[in-house]
Order: sequence, then C-alpha cells, then structure tokens
Amino acid sequence: MANAIWNEKEKRWELRITKDRKTKKFTSVKIGRPGKLEVNRKRNNWESSEFDQENARLDKCWQLFLDMIIDRRGKESETYVQNEMYGRLHILPVLGKHKAKSISLDEWQRVISTARPKGKIRKDNTVYYQTKELSKKSLMNLKGAILLFCKFAKARHMIEEIPDELYIPDNAPTIGKEILQPDQIKRFLEPSEEWYINCLRFEVFTGLRPGEVLGLKKEDYIHGVITIRRSRNNRNRETAGKNKNARRTMVLQKLARTEIEQQLAKSKDLESEWIFCNRFGGPGTQHGAYMGWRRIAAERNLSGSPYGLRHTFISLSKRSLSKQDIQDYVGHSSSMDTFGVYGHEVDGEMQETARILDITFKRHLTQKKQ
Repeated sequence: MANAIWNEKEKRWELRITKDRKTKKFTSVKIGRPGKLEVNRKRNNWESSEFDQENARLDKCWQLFLDMIIDRRGKESETYVQNEMYGRLHILPVLGKHKAKSISLDEWQRVISTARPKGKIRKDNTVYYQTKELSKKSLMNLKGAILLFCKFAKARHMIEEIPDELYIPDNAPTIGKEILQPDQIKRFLEPSEEWYINCLRFEVFTGLRPGEVLGLKKEDYIHGVITIRRSRNNRNRETAGKNKNARRTMVLQKLARTEIEQQLAKSKDLESEWIFCNRFGGPGTQHGAYMGWRRIAAERNLSGSPYGLRHTFISLSKRSLSKQDIQDYVGHSSSMDTFGVYGHEVDGEMQETARILDITFKRHLTQKKQ
C-alpha cells in the first residue's frame, strides 16, 4: 500500500495512486501526522467511491478495512496485527474471492466452525500439518474480527447485514496456558539473581499482560497504585494496549508492591524511566523476560510460559473474587468469558480487591501439598 510522503519543497503531504492507467493525486498542507491522516482519508474515500459495491470481492473490501485500521491505530497496533492475521490465515483463504454482498451467515459461520491452526510441526525430518481445532479464545478473536469488518463494511454499503448470530461451537476446546500450581509458586518465589524475576513475579500477583508490565513507567506508580497507560509488544514497540479496557488503575496488594520496590531498588543507579527496565535502563523486552523465564523454569522445574502467569493469577483468584472484580483487574471486557478461557483447576472496591488478593495468595502459598 502506498503511503503519503512529505514534500519539503511544496510544504505538503502527497500521495499518488495509479489505477486503470489513471493517476490520482491527494495532498494536504497540514503539518505532521494530521496532514498524513488527511491524505489517507482522502485516498480511502476515493477508493470507496470507485468501488463497484455490488460486485466487490471480500479481499478488496478487507484491504480497505485494514487501511482504515492503519489510519486510526497504526500498523503496530494490536488491532491491526490481530485483524490482519485472522484475515490472512482464516477468512480470506475461504471467502476472499466471494462477492462481499453475497456472503451468507452460514458462510461466515463456516469460517469459524472449520478454522484450524496453520502452523507446521517437524518431527524426524517429516513435516506434519496441525489438524487440531483452534482454542475457544482464538475462535472468539476470529469472530470479533469478522464482526468488526462487517460493521465497517455495512457503514460503507459493502454488505447488507451484520451477521450477529455467529456463534462459537460448544465443543470448542479451552486450550488454556499451563499454570503454576501452589508448590511451583513457592519454588518460583525463592531468592533469585535473574534480572527479570521481579517482573515475572509481578505478573503472577497482578494478572497483567506481559506487555503491560513492561510498559509501566515510574510515573505510573504512586503510593501503591499503578495506572496502565501503555503496553510494549513482542516487537518492542509501544502501543496503547490491547483494547479500551486495558487502560485502568489498580490498587496493588502487598506482594505486588514488594516486587516493584525490589525492582526499583535494584535499578536505582540506572536512572531509568521504566519500572521493569533492562540491565542498561532501557525498556524491558518480552524476549528478555521470556529468556529469563526459561532459565528459572529449567532450574526450578516450573511449567508454562510468561503469559501463563496471567492465567495463574485468574485461576487462583476465581474462588475469592467476583467475575466482575477480576475482569476489571485484568482488563477484560464484560463479554469476555474470563473464567471459561483463563480459569483452570488448581491444587467492593479496588482496595478490598487488593486485600482479598493478599489473603488468597498467602493461603495458597502456605497450604500443604496433599
């Protein structure tokens, strides 16, 4: 996709599009990002008006949908990354050549019901294609991508109706991340020289996403309260977070506050703006935290992954807190099946939530293994 370019001589943004041997030029004299966005909007409006809406194929409509997301959120945003992936892997291979207006509810549903992982497994020099079903959470994300596109397309008369009756099959597997059991948590909390240890323990005690923890700055932590304002993705880029519920304020329990205080003491000479910084004071990375987790897990015989620490938090808390309390704490929307996707079997106000979490973790950490 062509991008607007700043013409220093003319002092304006410019974008040229060639279609059917005809060139169309879009410009804006606004300075900075507003000007670039204005050019992109002009291009999108022109492309939409050029559409043969009765015969437009889904793949063409989907590209306009992605262009809109880039203009609004940026190409590094979670919204773009997720919708681009589900479109490329699951939606367009099935319906990409269909006329968008002719796609029925049953055809949209078939995308969800027949979706399978696209990766390959290599074993003994032989390639096996995965045939297992997608997890319930992945299917929910796929359904969300379809509905978001259809809302976009209906507003632009590319389709007639939004398929609100789409469903997730009852037999969809809940493939949860492997969690830490209480005896493993005890081993995890033993003293360690690993740089990212406080970062990883903080994930267990708060249920924050890895990127949210790494996105915390010192200015976000005041008197035991943190405000989630940003996230750092696995490409080490800063984003606004996964969704609108990601921006939130949390009163921390004592165990979580201890991990922050220990981290700040450990990194005080680095003069970093980040709480969980890297060894040099820069922002910590998901790759760095993952490698730290692998070393600790191997040393202490722990299961799971860094993201599984979020599942651990929810699994330990689900019997002590209401679903709404946990959803508010971890940044889930009310429609998210938090317990169904994140809850696993385990061997009032924000202040009250923090108090209950203290009691919950202490109970699990002191109970004897049966």
